[in-house]
Amino acid sequence: MNNIRQNDFLSLVVLFIVGSAVMLDVGRDAMKDSWFAIFMAYLFFIPMNCMYYLLYKTNESLNFLKLLQYAFGKWVGSAVNFIYIVYFLYITSRVLRDFSEILQIAAFQKVSLAVLAMLMMLAIMYFAEKPIGVFFILTKYLFIIIFATFIVAVMFEVVSGIIHIDNVRPFLENGWGPVLTTIFPKVLTFPFGELIVLMVFFVKVKKEKKFGFKFVGAVGVGTWILVTTSFLHVAILGAVTVNRTHFPILSSVSVINISDFIQRVDSLIVILTIILGFVKTSVFFIASIESSKELLNTDKNMIIVPLGILVVYCSLAISPNFPQHIKEGIDIVTYYLHVPLQIIFPIILSGVVFVKKKIKKEPISLS
Repeated sequence: MNNIRQNDFLSLVVLFIVGSAVMLDVGRDAMKDSWFAIFMAYLFFIPMNCMYYLLYKTNESLNFLKLLQYAFGKWVGSAVNFIYIVYFLYITSRVLRDFSEILQIAAFQKVSLAVLAMLMMLAIMYFAEKPIGVFFILTKYLFIIIFATFIVAVMFEVVSGIIHIDNVRPFLENGWGPVLTTIFPKVLTFPFGELIVLMVFFVKVKKEKKFGFKFVGAVGVGTWILVTTSFLHVAILGAVTVNRTHFPILSSVSVINISDFIQRVDSLIVILTIILGFVKTSVFFIASIESSKELLNTDKNMIIVPLGILVVYCSLAISPNFPQHIKEGIDIVTYYLHVPLQIIFPIILSGVVFVKKKIKKEPISLS
């Protein structure tokens, strides 16, 4: 069962956190303090992060379905598992739409969204059909590419002299209000709350010492990348421009100019987009497949194709245009899906499981 290497899993955690959050600059509503809002959201989320892991540690032999059934009984647990399958598939559709739109704007203006979504989904379905360890091994090498691309992009921005520190001053110009309203619940649920999907994979990871702390650390590395890019976006473009731009990362790299030789390194961002989109969409899709197979008590992969087709259709039908898609994600999905399924229900689940464990006098540790 434990067929995912720990280092591969931790590499995926970093890529998952960066995901679409780096493209959309999730802290932008805090204006000049966007980077600080992301950092504070990470600190606020650490208890939730630990709670997700401790839920697994209550019994390392239980997968997500079995954990739900342990807490609520067979039928209620199975019903809750089904709700999470639908949730994972819905988020797969939303993320697929995000990256299809980004790719179309950045490099493939003449290619329809349907074609871009289908091509990406075909690659995701291919790896979903493989043993789960194969995808996680791939993410280790993708992490190297992403990290190298990130470093190169930052170096180009520094050398080109387009970073203006005055754009991020003064610190907390409008007080804590905008920061706190950006953290709760927006940044707390996206991207940090989405880590709940990893509970599906915890049972399959080969554990080593202090895995729980390494997990929190991997989230911290992803947060550092988000904080750095958010800071640079404001320093390069200004807070007002960042807040009005769909994809600040594209706008920031478009002004890079080193001696009229290195300019518009958009290709770096296209590479970044393809990899991050593939990884994040794959995580949610594979989680829905694994959860479905557990619910149906089968090892067959026959559900991959119909669910893949469903995801592509939903990603295109989910909203008529990209601004509406983003608005729904902020005003509806955050409050009616993310908060209940990422925060409220896990707290309830933790309470039930920990009470049962205490009654049985079974130890729980974060190690």
